[in-house]
Amino acid sequence: MAEMLNQPEVLKKAVEELDSVVGRERLVQESDFHRLNYIKACVREAFRLHPVAPFNVPHMSTADSSYGKIAFGAEKACDRQWRSQKVALATASGGR
Repeated sequence: MAEMLNQPEVLKKAVEELDSVVGRERLVQESDFHRLNYIKACVREAFRLHPVAPFNVPHMSTADSSYGKIAFGAEKACDRQWRSQKVALATASGGR
């Protein structure tokens, strides 16, 4: 709804679709959903812009753990950004 308030023409078109499909004399029913294409597109766009689940999940272990005799841990791992910084520093200093 907040995205629609920033774009009044989108809100106006959504209200027009509601009025033409549902009308002003009754509430939206589940059977109306398949005909509310513009509003469904607005909802999809709002979820695309503001997702409910975070995208940036950890790509390495955040706690020490083991699998059989193999030990994994947060201190033993090196994520990709840190490795790329080491490579950049090594090449900038002449490889020494």
